[in-house]
Amino acid sequence: MSNLPEIKYAKSDGMSIAYSRWGEGDHVVVFTPPFISNIELMWDLEEWERALTWAGKQSQMILIDKRGVAYRIGSWYPQRSNRMLAMSWQ
Repeated sequence: MSNLPEIKYAKSDGMSIAYSRWGEGDHVVVFTPPFISNIELMWDLEEWERALTWAGKQSQMILIDKRGVAYRIGSWYPQRSNRMLAMSWQ
């Protein structure tokens, strides 16, 4: 987790969407992880940390949590309404 970039938040319809930006290069890649994820916890998994670090050496990266999937105490699974909004937002 030593490479964890700063986590920032953007507001969307009253919800806070977590994102982080890091990397170098001329291109900007916006990446929304598949399925249910948490961008902070992704850096705890060795495979993801390796992949995200490599990607940041190739391009500027913006990693975004999907709506309603951020870690909440006692709940990992997003509400259906939030999942539908996330699909229309992308």
